[in-house]
Amino acid sequence: MRSSKPYAQFVCLRWDGPSEGVVGPVEADLCRQHREEISLAHDSARGCGKLGDGCDLCKEREPRPVAPPSPPTEDPPRIP
Repeated sequence: MRSSKPYAQFVCLRWDGPSEGVVGPVEADLCRQHREEISLAHDSARGCGKLGDGCDLCKEREPRPVAPPSPPTEDPPRIP
């Protein structure tokens, strides 16, 4: 038997811009209400493709800074 009450789903969003003193991209696991608020406030808000276990903003946790991608490493030249 299915429950008629939907369960909360938390999705990770990433966006650019200052957030409580952090400059650059940040991410947070968010509930539906906070996803809507962030997407309206930040044009750069996008999903990260990850699910969370709770809403960071509801739990009064700050968004996490996102580390920039590391530069690609070059393979050393092969000697024949």
